[in-house]
Amino acid sequence: MCGVVVSISIPRTDDLNLGALHQLNALRGPTAASTAPRIHLTRIHAGPDSQRLISRVVSSSSTSDIQLSLFSSVLHLRGDHIVVQPHINSKGDILCWNGEVFRGLLIEPDENDGSRLFSLLSGSTSVDVPHIMSRLEGPYAFVFYQHSSKTLFYGRDPLGRRSLLMRTPDSVNPTFILASASLGYPTSPSNHFEEISPNYIYQIRLGRVTSLNKFPEFNIAQCIDKLNRNVPYSPDAFSAQHVLNPDIPSVDFPIPTKLSEDTRDAVEEFTRRLDKSVALRVQNIPSPTIPNTARLAVLFSGGIDCAVISFLAHKYVPLNEPIDLINVGFENPRKMKAKAHAKGDVLNKSPSTPNSSAGKLLPLVKEAIMTPNEQNIPQPYDQTNTYMTPDRETGLEQLDELQRMCPERLWNFVKVDVSYEESSAARPTVENLMFPSNTVMDLSLALALYFASRGKGTLHNTSLSHPDTRPTSSVTTKYVGKSKFYSSPARVLLSGLGSDELLGGYSRHRVAFSKGGWLSLVNELQLDLDRLPSRNLGRDDRIISSNGKESRYPYLDLSLVSYLARLPVHVKLDPRMKEDGVGDKRLLREAALKMGLHGASRRKKRAMQFGSRSARMTGGAEERRGDLELNRS
Repeated sequence: MCGVVVSISIPRTDDLNLGALHQLNALRGPTAASTAPRIHLTRIHAGPDSQRLISRVVSSSSTSDIQLSLFSSVLHLRGDHIVVQPHINSKGDILCWNGEVFRGLLIEPDENDGSRLFSLLSGSTSVDVPHIMSRLEGPYAFVFYQHSSKTLFYGRDPLGRRSLLMRTPDSVNPTFILASASLGYPTSPSNHFEEISPNYIYQIRLGRVTSLNKFPEFNIAQCIDKLNRNVPYSPDAFSAQHVLNPDIPSVDFPIPTKLSEDTRDAVEEFTRRLDKSVALRVQNIPSPTIPNTARLAVLFSGGIDCAVISFLAHKYVPLNEPIDLINVGFENPRKMKAKAHAKGDVLNKSPSTPNSSAGKLLPLVKEAIMTPNEQNIPQPYDQTNTYMTPDRETGLEQLDELQRMCPERLWNFVKVDVSYEESSAARPTVENLMFPSNTVMDLSLALALYFASRGKGTLHNTSLSHPDTRPTSSVTTKYVGKSKFYSSPARVLLSGLGSDELLGGYSRHRVAFSKGGWLSLVNELQLDLDRLPSRNLGRDDRIISSNGKESRYPYLDLSLVSYLARLPVHVKLDPRMKEDGVGDKRLLREAALKMGLHGASRRKKRAMQFGSRSARMTGGAEERRGDLELNRS
């Protein structure tokens, strides 16, 4: 994984935002690098703990030259050695690669996927570039400069699992910029970034740019070509849009009381494919630099999605290493107020638990939680359950099941407790990181991911009882009371995102069925699949990568997505089963049951922002609708 910033400008044009963008995107890849002045590819200096910036002037027959600058930082997660980016060769080709190749290109365990891809792209014609990218499965965003044709190619994987933003130039900011992350909400319209659509591969023929001889006043959109990423002659191409199987059961199709042979086969095949997807995302993570520490973490709410991938990941991680289960919980004043009213308790002004800020909330929040009458009640407010959120409860339940099924594994249950004061202080940073995502729901989800991906919290006490494997003193740990403060060293985070869209886990799927039957349900699932790239994956990447971590999504392996799209809808779910935790995501629930995850197999769906209580902190009107844009006045 890396941070990318690429710019096109007139030589000797200064854009004050570029330096700040380089610093911001350097946080995404803190491992490696080099620093270089703006040069013509004649010298490249490699040095540790920095980033590489390469520039060249592209000339044409016109009188106007342009400057192309490419910046990358690196988070080393593939191969047996660090490879500095941008990739560059003697022909003058340059590649900025932010991604992972899991299928479609043979990558040896000790080989860097970016280097392998660069060799393939450099030996191709401009026509071949979209065809090469269509063969790849994995999350990526890339920018490739082909010197022979003076063409800049860029794009994202078909699901948009890695972020890539674009800013077009104007008279105020006369620089075209591509970047993994922006500086946040723009202070002026001329500094506005937007997400690149993952539906195409794009190209800019730099010769056309210079020949216009009107840079920077011209509309650069005139020089951007959209290239079809689909390859008709390759039915297994990972670029194809997925159309769901339209077959629906007959009106008198009975509610199943046991698994049919077809469903049993589907459960086995789904399990096999999901297991392969997890293996591809786990097996070749570089070994920890500190022995017996975690190379892998899971965003862990205790729900069925994360429980299944945690169980499968256990098979592919050495037993001498723990797996970190990151569980985040927020101090939520609105919920605390409701609990105080229900129990007749009040806030204790001197909280006894080290991570709670309930006694030092901001004045307005105190006022919202405590009425004047409550302030005179002598009983202390119970601080012990401030962070016992719904996800904390289910997380601990699922931890118990994993420990029983895999007793040889150390499962580090990391309790990330976020005080209201801390989440409020982080809000401006998170809002800027997630931009151009800009709604109330975006913020509540981004806050949860921001603190979870930091991985800083306390270890649940049961983790300390494991006799064989404990973090060494080199990992950031210290005791706080009876708990052990812990900072997860894992750079790869597994996420269960995608299963609800693919297998029918949302309540709106049941609503669609109740209104229009099976056909309406298929249409709703198709809509979910179609809009998945534009809804949240770029936002999540910008948030998680800001902490120097990489998210991986086993349910969104394109081979698995294609398989699930081909299955009839009634094999994946059955909304006629009225009880929550039964008919929704039935295929996954049956797979979990077969694995022995009995508790997980019946667990109900809960949205992350409500399970962690990152949403609706104060209960104000501006928080009540998730689709409202944030008020930044």
